[in-house]
Amino acid sequence: MFTFICFLFMSGFMLWMNTSQRITQPAKTGFMATLPARPGPGKWLATLLFAVAFFLAVLVLGTGSGIFASVVILMAAGGLTVLLRPFNYLGRRGVLLIFIICLLLELLFNYAGQ
Repeated sequence: MFTFICFLFMSGFMLWMNTSQRITQPAKTGFMATLPARPGPGKWLATLLFAVAFFLAVLVLGTGSGIFASVVILMAAGGLTVLLRPFNYLGRRGVLLIFIICLLLELLFNYAGQ
């Protein structure tokens, strides 16, 4: 569940970052290419992803811990995205690869002892 929450925050941050006209990326295609020209739908979708991830974190961890974890995860996802995006490490494949590896590790450590 934590992997899914982190994935939602990371996807939302990347989507929000791609709505900026100051970010230049040569490999933008499809929906990502239209985001700087019409940022409204992308920002709404990113806000929806943030809200879903926030409510899942509060649901799983409780109110205080969920709010704190949401802020920390959002800051970590933002820092990771800003750090790795200029090197083109974080595309669709990179984020999905990170998600799959983290999901497998989470499932391994959660269910290995049972």
